[in-house]
Amino acid sequence: MRGALHSAMLRFCGIGESALEELYKDLIEAQTDPTLATYAKEGEVVLRVSTKAAGAEEALARLAPTLQEIRRRGERYLYSESDVALETEVIRLLAEQRRTISCAESCTGGLIATLLTTVPGSADAFLGGVVSYSNPVKRDLLGVDPALLEGEGAPGAVSEETARAMAEGIRLATDTDLALSVTGVAGPASSEGKPVGLVYIGIAERGKPARAEKLQLQGDREGIRIRAAKRALYLAWLRLTGKD
Repeated sequence: MRGALHSAMLRFCGIGESALEELYKDLIEAQTDPTLATYAKEGEVVLRVSTKAAGAEEALARLAPTLQEIRRRGERYLYSESDVALETEVIRLLAEQRRTISCAESCTGGLIATLLTTVPGSADAFLGGVVSYSNPVKRDLLGVDPALLEGEGAPGAVSEETARAMAEGIRLATDTDLALSVTGVAGPASSEGKPVGLVYIGIAERGKPARAEKLQLQGDREGIRIRAAKRALYLAWLRLTGKD
């Protein structure tokens, strides 16, 4: 091998490490130069594409065909070709589009808000959030219909209906362009007769009906919380990029 090592760090979300490896299986199995290696993070995957070259210009030329194919196959999951976190990219897109976001969190306990506010300059895009851990907070602060939360035949706090209502409730309360919500069972015990790892993520946007996604996440309590928060940010990224 000649020259110095040059690498491109590609960041993915919305897809697990094994699924990403399957997506690029032929490239990985046939690799010589460039080389490909995946690294799992909580709720994200990094793909490092590397070559040895005498300089940056030569390295870019050697990497270009492989990077182009990676982009083509993974455009729904590839959120950055720089080594940055998903929350950084979400804030960048919000700032670029001059849009705002808020969140209502139950099982994630404010983790989405924490991730977003670690990004410098996030104050212009992230307007606030509510940790709506209890039903009274969901009802009184977010305006969730009590009939959704309790009573015979109610879908319950951990449900698609409640996730949608939470997202729209916080969006209206903060007057933001977008809003995210999370409600679920992080464990260690089940809740409402629903299994650990069951999570619903809601997304609301000004002028559009709120939507929700159902997940069955694996792992311990902290792992479920992190994966749920990252998934919510991924849904925001999809909406901001028009890929949803």
